[in-house]
Amino acid sequence: MTFSAFLRDETGAASVDWVVLSSACVVLGVLVSDGTSAGVEHLAQTVATDLEGDDPTRNYFDDISSMIDLSGFVAFSDDYGVNWGINGFDEEGLNWAQAAYAGYDAFDDDVLIAHYMGDYNIAVNGDPTTDAYAARSVDHLTVLEEVLLNRGYPVPSSYMTAAEVRALYQ
Repeated sequence: MTFSAFLRDETGAASVDWVVLSSACVVLGVLVSDGTSAGVEHLAQTVATDLEGDDPTRNYFDDISSMIDLSGFVAFSDDYGVNWGINGFDEEGLNWAQAAYAGYDAFDDDVLIAHYMGDYNIAVNGDPTTDAYAARSVDHLTVLEEVLLNRGYPVPSSYMTAAEVRALYQ
């Protein structure tokens, strides 16, 4: 067989095509996994850190029920007063603020601060005396502020405290 006949011979060409395509798929897989591995590792580390921080022996109910400031909570909104739950208490005997505290306390700091800022803007820029949504925001602001203070975050200096916001409308 001459050299030109060798070049024109297509025997085995399909095998070469499959080898090239398979190699391209492997290279593409390596590139994708290399690009996403840092994000996956970060997510795995975050989950591991969160799980290590949980204390399975902590009695969260005692933490909530011992909140003196919220045990006598008086709702600004009709929705969170005596109309909430059974005469203002849930089945565990917590008022709305104590139950909401448990929910907000589970938030990450960034999410908690974002909720605080959102409810602050609604409470201050709305009219809680006529708008039920703004009235609920005043109540949420009170609880969110309590959670933030318990975590060591002060009320921003440019913001009024929840008590000051409530006093604006009472």
